[in-house]
Amino acid sequence: MMNHDAFRKWLALSLWEDLGPRNLNRIRMSVPEPWQVLDDPSILDVVFAGARHPGKPPRDTLLHQADTLLNLARYGEFGILPIMDNRYPRMLAAIAAPPPVLYYRGDLLLLKHPCLAVVGTRDPSEYGRTVAQLFSDFLARQSFAIVSGLARGIDAIAHSAALDAGGTTIAVLGCGLDQLYPQRNIDLRRRIEAGGCAITEFPWNTPPNASHFPRRNRIISGLSLGILIVESTEKSGALNTVKHALDQDRDVFAIPGPITSPTSRGPIRVIQQGAIA
Repeated sequence: MMNHDAFRKWLALSLWEDLGPRNLNRIRMSVPEPWQVLDDPSILDVVFAGARHPGKPPRDTLLHQADTLLNLARYGEFGILPIMDNRYPRMLAAIAAPPPVLYYRGDLLLLKHPCLAVVGTRDPSEYGRTVAQLFSDFLARQSFAIVSGLARGIDAIAHSAALDAGGTTIAVLGCGLDQLYPQRNIDLRRRIEAGGCAITEFPWNTPPNASHFPRRNRIISGLSLGILIVESTEKSGALNTVKHALDQDRDVFAIPGPITSPTSRGPIRVIQQGAIA
């Protein structure tokens, strides 16, 4: 386990936006005590020799931001899980750009549970709703934690079905844990925090942003043994999650639908690429 000083400095480094998860992972894999970069920026000259250099970290600003988050965590607003902690899920730690820290509410132990992701369109047909509910219910009863992104549509159906079956579910957010987004799923979010787990790589006070959701999607697939896609168009966040899953060598499953339906095009495309139907 990290001591408090190391934890504080690693958290500070994770807040350095000019660095980002991929570069921070490069430092972690190259330096025995990567948080020391904050006190000795010359370490970066070695790590990024011949590559784009991120510059000098704004040490005092980052430490101040980290202390603010640590105080919020101390008052019980959320938990903070650094990648060096042995409770951090190993499958997620092994992806190309793992989150350096996760912020969470709920049962942290679920992150080590066998997980399957269920994703799909925000505007499902009645068929899509039925299929998502049936599969999520079945998988939850087989002791899989159902992972999804808390969006309306298939995501919300998957989370709800898992909880209704007496199982567990993990919601991965594209914003800070203080953000009431999406508004229509606030009650579901509370259920998840009480009976499952909500996680994000984005710190407190981070609003939802379009660029955050592809980053969220790599976490959904990174946590999961496989991913099930239920209805999507050819340009959707669900297909972005599938792309991450394929890059991470995860199993991909797709539910076939009517060939005349626009929301069948995503699963059909994924099946053509070799997904299990």
